[in-house]
Amino acid sequence: MRDTWKQRSVGCLLLLLPCLLLARPAQSQVTDEQKAGYNALRKKYFVVLALLPDAPGKVRKEHRQYVDSANKYIESLGDTNPLYKAAAQYLKARVLLRAKAYPLARQEFDTCLEVLDKNADSEARRPPGMPTRCTVRILRAFTAGDEGHENEILTELEAVPLAEDDPPKYDEVGRLLNKWADTMLYKEQLDQAARAYEIIRKFSLWEDEQDDPKRKLQLLEYRRQSKTGAQPAVAPAPAAAAPAQPEAAAQQPAAAE
Repeated sequence: MRDTWKQRSVGCLLLLLPCLLLARPAQSQVTDEQKAGYNALRKKYFVVLALLPDAPGKVRKEHRQYVDSANKYIESLGDTNPLYKAAAQYLKARVLLRAKAYPLARQEFDTCLEVLDKNADSEARRPPGMPTRCTVRILRAFTAGDEGHENEILTELEAVPLAEDDPPKYDEVGRLLNKWADTMLYKEQLDQAARAYEIIRKFSLWEDEQDDPKRKLQLLEYRRQSKTGAQPAVAPAPAAAAPAQPEAAAQQPAAAE
């Protein structure tokens, strides 16, 4: 009697197993050729991303060629391997952002985000360099435009939620945000710079002590009070001249671009 009950239980489990497997999202096996294609695309990405954008309204040849290569790779994946597809779309979006093709970059970031949201709980192995959703959202904000669009960018950045399980990566967005905030400080855009440093503090996107946003905000407040003629309550520590170094560093990238 007991053996019969056990046999029936095992039989039921065996019948349910195919249903459980079908209920899980299918993840196609990544082929060696697809892995090699993605690795080649990522290797070329670091080279192309270092190139300065062309004149306004133009996209330099290397950026166009990279976008074409990314499109071919994405098409070769079809509807399989969504995570590799999203990773390739992210690389493509970064290059488009670098080329200042903002509307196209935003479209690619949106598509990448959609795939990442759908596969947030996926157990599939993620491709090397796969960004977090928070990282993509931060970069997407910069597609609002270039100079003159600081407030739109800041508003989008402030709306990005802080999730402990999905932190942004310093190497991908931290340097960009710090350089951008320092540039606004150098240009005396104090209100915008203050908002940017608060965003940096919110996401803990700094490495060196001299880049601590708390220190930068103290300098900014000191400068703001000095500009209005008010007597600053406390001078920024440790030395008032020390924070001038990030300003000089911010000037160089601005001149280069």
